[in-house]
Amino acid sequence: STVKRLAAFDLVTEKIVWEKSYDGRCCDRIALSPDGTTIFAPAFGAPKWHVVDAATGAELSTIEVMGWPRQAIFSRDGAHAYLSAWESPVLLVVDVTSRKIVREIGPFTNYVCPFTINGRASQVFANVDGLVGFEVGDLQTGLILDRVVVEGYQMEAAEKFECPSHGVGLTADERELWVADGVDNRLHVFDATTYPPVAATTIEVRAQPRWITFGIDGRYAYPSTGDVIDRESKKIVA
Repeated sequence: STVKRLAAFDLVTEKIVWEKSYDGRCCDRIALSPDGTTIFAPAFGAPKWHVVDAATGAELSTIEVMGWPRQAIFSRDGAHAYLSAWESPVLLVVDVTSRKIVREIGPFTNYVCPFTINGRASQVFANVDGLVGFEVGDLQTGLILDRVVVEGYQMEAAEKFECPSHGVGLTADERELWVADGVDNRLHVFDATTYPPVAATTIEVRAQPRWITFGIDGRYAYPSTGDVIDRESKKIVA
Protein backbone atom coordinates (compact mmCIF):
# COMPACT_ATOMS: atom_id res chain seq x y z
CA SER A 1 0.00 0.00 0.00
CA THR A 2 0.96 3.60 -0.60
CA VAL A 3 -1.05 6.78 -0.12
CA LYS A 4 -1.86 6.69 -3.86
CA ARG A 5 -2.53 3.04 -4.66
CA LEU A 6 -2.86 -0.56 -3.50
CA ALA A 7 -1.12 -3.24 -5.56
CA ALA A 8 -0.68 -7.02 -5.62
CA PHE A 9 2.51 -8.60 -6.93
CA ASP A 10 3.30 -12.11 -8.14
CA LEU A 11 6.36 -13.05 -6.07
CA VAL A 12 7.59 -15.55 -8.68
CA THR A 13 7.39 -13.38 -11.79
CA GLU A 14 7.71 -10.06 -9.91
CA LYS A 15 4.91 -8.69 -12.10
CA ILE A 16 2.02 -6.56 -10.88
CA VAL A 17 -1.17 -8.64 -10.73
CA TRP A 18 -3.44 -5.68 -10.10
CA GLU A 19 -3.20 -2.07 -9.04
CA LYS A 20 -6.08 0.01 -7.69
CA SER A 21 -6.90 3.33 -6.09
CA TYR A 22 -10.09 4.13 -4.22
CA ASP A 23 -11.61 7.60 -4.46
CA GLY A 24 -8.46 8.58 -6.35
CA ARG A 25 -6.07 7.63 -3.55
CA CYS A 26 -5.38 4.81 -1.16
CA CYS A 27 -4.18 3.56 2.07
CA ASP A 28 -2.16 3.29 5.23
CA ARG A 29 -1.20 -0.09 6.78
CA ILE A 30 -3.32 -2.87 5.29
CA ALA A 31 -4.16 -6.31 6.71
CA LEU A 32 -4.81 -9.56 4.84
CA SER A 33 -7.23 -12.14 6.24
CA PRO A 34 -5.71 -15.50 7.30
CA ASP A 35 -7.41 -17.27 4.38
CA GLY A 36 -5.91 -14.78 1.93
CA THR A 37 -9.21 -13.61 0.45
CA THR A 38 -9.91 -10.21 2.00
CA ILE A 39 -7.95 -7.01 2.60
CA PHE A 40 -8.89 -4.35 5.12
CA ALA A 41 -7.32 -1.13 3.80
CA PRO A 42 -7.43 2.09 5.85
CA ALA A 43 -8.34 5.03 3.63
CA PHE A 44 -5.64 7.69 3.67
CA GLY A 45 -7.14 11.02 4.72
CA ALA A 46 -10.75 9.82 4.96
CA PRO A 47 -12.68 8.35 7.92
CA LYS A 48 -13.38 4.91 6.45
CA TRP A 49 -11.96 1.48 5.64
CA HIS A 50 -12.00 -0.17 2.23
CA VAL A 51 -12.85 -3.88 2.28
CA VAL A 52 -11.14 -5.30 -0.78
CA ASP A 53 -11.18 -8.60 -2.70
CA ALA A 54 -7.54 -9.73 -2.49
CA ALA A 55 -7.72 -11.64 -5.80
CA THR A 56 -8.82 -8.69 -7.93
CA GLY A 57 -8.52 -5.50 -5.88
CA ALA A 58 -12.24 -4.84 -6.27
CA GLU A 59 -13.81 -2.89 -3.43
CA LEU A 60 -16.41 -5.07 -1.69
CA SER A 61 -17.66 -2.50 0.81
CA THR A 62 -16.60 0.31 3.12
CA ILE A 63 -16.78 0.76 6.87
CA GLU A 64 -17.34 4.29 8.13
CA VAL A 65 -15.42 5.20 11.31
CA MET A 66 -14.33 8.14 13.46
CA GLY A 67 -10.81 9.51 13.06
CA TRP A 68 -8.21 8.66 10.43
CA PRO A 69 -7.72 4.90 9.94
CA ARG A 70 -4.19 3.60 10.44
CA GLN A 71 -3.81 -0.13 11.19
CA ALA A 72 -5.74 -3.41 11.13
CA ILE A 73 -5.04 -6.87 12.58
CA PHE A 74 -7.08 -10.01 11.98
CA SER A 75 -7.69 -12.59 14.67
CA ARG A 76 -6.04 -15.94 13.91
CA ASP A 77 -9.36 -17.55 13.05
CA GLY A 78 -10.23 -14.69 10.70
CA ALA A 79 -13.55 -14.02 12.41
CA HIS A 80 -12.73 -10.52 13.59
CA ALA A 81 -10.62 -7.58 12.52
CA TYR A 82 -9.31 -4.95 14.93
CA LEU A 83 -9.10 -1.42 13.57
CA SER A 84 -7.33 1.66 14.94
CA ALA A 85 -7.55 5.28 13.87
CA TRP A 86 -5.60 8.43 14.59
CA GLU A 87 -7.70 10.99 16.50
CA SER A 88 -9.65 8.13 18.06
CA PRO A 89 -9.05 6.72 21.58
CA VAL A 90 -10.92 3.47 20.87
CA LEU A 91 -10.06 0.25 19.03
CA LEU A 92 -12.87 -1.11 16.88
CA VAL A 93 -13.76 -4.80 16.59
CA VAL A 94 -15.37 -5.76 13.27
CA ASP A 95 -17.19 -8.97 12.42
CA VAL A 96 -15.49 -9.93 9.16
CA THR A 97 -18.49 -11.78 7.71
CA SER A 98 -21.05 -9.02 8.26
CA ARG A 99 -18.44 -6.21 8.03
CA LYS A 100 -20.13 -4.53 10.99
CA ILE A 101 -18.56 -2.99 14.08
CA VAL A 102 -19.53 -5.24 16.99
CA ARG A 103 -17.47 -3.84 19.87
CA GLU A 104 -15.27 -0.96 21.00
CA ILE A 105 -12.18 -1.34 23.19
CA GLY A 106 -11.51 1.67 25.39
CA PRO A 107 -11.38 4.54 25.51
CA PHE A 108 -7.61 4.49 25.97
CA THR A 109 -6.05 7.55 27.62
CA ASN A 110 -5.17 9.09 24.24
CA TYR A 111 -5.28 8.42 20.50
CA VAL A 112 -4.45 4.82 19.58
CA CYS A 113 -1.10 4.35 17.81
CA PRO A 114 0.37 0.97 16.68
CA PHE A 115 -1.00 -2.05 18.51
CA THR A 116 -0.68 -5.82 18.66
CA ILE A 117 -2.95 -8.58 19.97
CA ASN A 118 -2.20 -11.95 21.52
CA GLY A 119 -2.96 -15.23 19.76
CA ARG A 120 -6.05 -15.93 21.87
CA ALA A 121 -7.49 -12.54 20.90
CA SER A 122 -8.05 -11.79 24.57
CA GLN A 123 -5.73 -8.79 25.01
CA VAL A 124 -4.45 -5.85 23.00
CA PHE A 125 -1.18 -4.03 23.73
CA ALA A 126 -1.38 -0.53 22.29
CA ASN A 127 0.90 2.46 22.01
CA VAL A 128 -1.00 5.67 22.69
CA ASP A 129 -0.10 9.26 21.90
CA GLY A 130 2.02 10.99 24.52
CA LEU A 131 3.32 7.79 26.12
CA VAL A 132 6.59 5.91 25.91
CA GLY A 133 5.18 2.55 26.83
CA PHE A 134 1.84 0.87 26.22
CA GLU A 135 -1.66 0.28 27.53
CA VAL A 136 -3.48 -3.04 27.75
CA GLY A 137 -7.09 -3.60 26.74
CA ASP A 138 -9.40 -6.57 27.22
CA LEU A 139 -10.69 -7.59 23.78
CA GLN A 140 -13.72 -9.36 25.25
CA THR A 141 -15.03 -6.78 27.74
CA GLY A 142 -13.68 -3.64 26.07
CA LEU A 143 -12.10 -2.46 29.35
CA ILE A 144 -8.64 -0.89 29.67
CA LEU A 145 -6.68 -3.03 32.11
CA ASP A 146 -3.30 -1.37 32.61
CA ARG A 147 -0.95 1.43 31.63
CA VAL A 148 2.78 0.62 31.58
CA VAL A 149 5.24 3.52 31.40
CA VAL A 150 8.89 3.12 30.40
CA GLU A 151 10.91 4.57 33.26
CA GLY A 152 13.55 7.24 32.75
CA TYR A 153 12.73 8.58 29.31
CA GLN A 154 12.76 12.29 28.46
CA MET A 155 9.16 13.20 29.23
CA GLU A 156 9.44 16.79 27.97
CA ALA A 157 11.01 15.61 24.71
CA ALA A 158 8.20 13.08 24.24
CA GLU A 159 5.68 15.91 23.89
CA LYS A 160 7.31 16.89 20.57
CA PHE A 161 6.48 13.55 18.95
CA GLU A 162 3.30 12.14 17.50
CA CYS A 163 3.22 8.73 19.19
CA PRO A 164 6.65 8.73 20.90
CA SER A 165 6.23 4.95 21.08
CA HIS A 166 5.31 4.03 17.51
CA GLY A 167 5.86 0.28 17.35
CA VAL A 168 4.95 -2.70 19.52
CA GLY A 169 5.19 -6.44 18.92
CA LEU A 170 4.81 -9.76 20.69
CA THR A 171 7.29 -12.53 19.94
CA ALA A 172 5.72 -15.64 18.39
CA ASP A 173 5.89 -17.54 21.70
CA GLU A 174 4.37 -14.48 23.42
CA ARG A 175 7.08 -14.51 26.10
CA GLU A 176 8.33 -11.02 25.22
CA LEU A 177 6.73 -7.71 24.28
CA TRP A 178 9.00 -5.29 22.38
CA VAL A 179 8.18 -1.57 22.50
CA ALA A 180 9.65 1.27 20.44
CA ASP A 181 11.06 4.38 22.10
CA GLY A 182 11.26 7.14 19.52
CA VAL A 183 12.48 9.71 22.03
CA ASP A 184 15.74 7.99 22.97
CA ASN A 185 16.05 5.71 19.89
CA ARG A 186 15.72 2.46 21.79
CA LEU A 187 13.72 -0.73 21.95
CA HIS A 188 12.43 -1.83 25.33
CA VAL A 189 11.94 -5.57 25.83
CA PHE A 190 9.33 -6.59 28.41
CA ASP A 191 8.93 -9.98 30.05
CA ALA A 192 5.40 -10.97 29.03
CA THR A 193 5.34 -14.19 31.05
CA THR A 194 4.12 -12.06 33.97
CA TYR A 195 1.22 -9.65 34.04
CA PRO A 196 1.48 -6.81 33.52
CA PRO A 197 4.65 -7.25 31.45
CA VAL A 198 7.82 -6.13 33.24
CA ALA A 199 10.76 -4.25 31.67
CA ALA A 200 13.72 -6.59 31.13
CA THR A 201 16.18 -5.20 28.54
CA THR A 202 16.85 -2.04 26.55
CA ILE A 203 18.47 -2.07 23.10
CA GLU A 204 19.90 1.07 21.49
CA VAL A 205 19.24 1.37 17.74
CA ARG A 206 20.74 3.69 15.14
CA ALA A 207 17.68 5.83 14.40
CA GLN A 208 14.15 6.48 15.59
CA PRO A 209 12.26 3.16 15.58
CA ARG A 210 8.76 3.45 14.13
CA TRP A 211 7.82 -0.21 13.71
CA ILE A 212 8.81 -3.68 14.95
CA THR A 213 8.23 -7.08 13.39
CA PHE A 214 9.68 -10.55 13.88
CA GLY A 215 10.77 -13.31 11.52
CA ILE A 216 8.49 -16.34 11.24
CA ASP A 217 10.93 -18.57 13.14
CA GLY A 218 11.22 -15.98 15.92
CA ARG A 219 15.03 -15.74 15.84
CA TYR A 220 15.31 -12.12 14.76
CA ALA A 221 13.58 -8.81 15.40
CA TYR A 222 13.36 -6.25 12.62
CA PRO A 223 12.74 -2.64 13.68
CA SER A 224 12.13 -0.04 10.98
CA THR A 225 15.66 1.33 11.55
CA GLY A 226 17.11 -1.51 9.45
CA ASP A 227 18.88 -3.09 12.42
CA VAL A 228 18.58 -6.88 12.65
CA ILE A 229 18.51 -8.03 16.27
CA ASP A 230 19.16 -11.53 17.55
CA ARG A 231 16.29 -12.17 19.91
CA GLU A 232 18.21 -14.45 22.29
CA SER A 233 21.31 -12.28 22.78
CA LYS A 234 19.52 -8.95 22.21
CA LYS A 235 22.48 -7.90 20.05
CA ILE A 236 22.41 -6.17 16.66
CA VAL A 237 23.85 -8.73 14.21
CA ALA A 238 23.24 -7.12 10.81
